[in-house]
Amino acid sequence: MTLAVPEKNLARFLELGRKMEVEATVLGKLGTNSGKFHILYGAELLLRDMEFLHDGYPQMELRARWEMKRFPEPIFPEPEDLSAVLSKVLSRYNICSKESVIRQYDHEVQAGTVVKPLVGAFNDGPGDATVFRPLLENWEGLVISSGICPRYSDLDPTT
Repeated sequence: MTLAVPEKNLARFLELGRKMEVEATVLGKLGTNSGKFHILYGAELLLRDMEFLHDGYPQMELRARWEMKRFPEPIFPEPEDLSAVLSKVLSRYNICSKESVIRQYDHEVQAGTVVKPLVGAFNDGPGDATVFRPLLENWEGLVISSGICPRYSDLDPTT
């Protein structure tokens, strides 16, 4: 992770890293007032422009236009075996368990997690949100939630 930290906050930021046992290293400084990107190694100037990054490509210009879409109410016969249909629906990536993804991240760092991301009898089902307590001496929390079901509202229940 790379962060830009104002110089006046740098000592406090590095101390916070030490306190949380997270390695933090200063890579450089912002604000040379030259309008150029400088990379130095000691006193040696290694790079002074950003052509290497974008090769002069123009910025993309994106235009968006919203259109109200109407979908007809689906008509289909009721399946005889709802268990098979339920299994098929629950296996879809936008619905299935995200446990394997959640377990890749250490949500127990410094035991600051108040509401865990996995819930249920075996802690293997995703919760609606997670609550972190970033400052352990403080009871204020940070709530993180996400919904991954982009087609859920395609059909308007009011029509």
